[in-house]
Amino acid sequence: MNILSTKVPESILKILDHFPQLSTLNAVVACTAAFAFLKLICMSRRWVHTYRLRGPPNPNVIYGAGKIVLEGNDQGTMYESWAKEYGAIFEMPITLGSHRIVLYDLKALAHFHSKDMWTYIH
Repeated sequence: MNILSTKVPESILKILDHFPQLSTLNAVVACTAAFAFLKLICMSRRWVHTYRLRGPPNPNVIYGAGKIVLEGNDQGTMYESWAKEYGAIFEMPITLGSHRIVLYDLKALAHFHSKDMWTYIH
C-alpha cells in the first residue's frame, strides 16, 4: 500500500481548514519571535539563579574587556591587578555583553576541575 494513496480523514481536514496558510515571511517572523522568547527565558533564569561577582567594568559592548587584555603589554600583570582589586574569583566582561568567571585561586581551580568531568581529565 502506498502512503501517498491513503486518504486523510475528514475530521483532520476540518481542523486544518481553521489554520491560515503561512507565508515565508510569517514563518521567519514566528521563528525569530520564538528564538527571542527562549533567549529571554534563558537570560532571566541566569540572572535569577546566580550571584553577580565583582569585576572590571565593561569598556566596550562589542569587545568587552578582551580588547584591553589584547592591547596590553603584560596580560598576566593585568589579571593580577584585577585579582587584587576584585578578589581571587571575579567576573570578566567578554564579547557581546557576556561574562566569564575567572578563577585566580589554585585551591578554587582544583575544586572546580575535580567536579567538572567534561573538561578535566584525571
